[in-house]
Amino acid sequence: MDVAGARALAQRIAQGKPIDEDAAAQTPMEPPHGVEIVYVHPRVLERRPKIWRYVRGADGHLHRAR
Repeated sequence: MDVAGARALAQRIAQGKPIDEDAAAQTPMEPPHGVEIVYVHPRVLERRPKIWRYVRGADGHLHRAR
């Protein structure tokens, strides 16, 4: 590779990835008031998970049961 080509390549790398004009023009969608976005990341389970069921008791409260 010649010196000019190496400089041009280094300059393109320094500028970073080009920005897509369509993606830059779009604004991210805002969630409605009072709504929270929670991102869930899956993970590999080391053992079988314990599954809990919740039962509403006679007193009206939820109780955890297996």
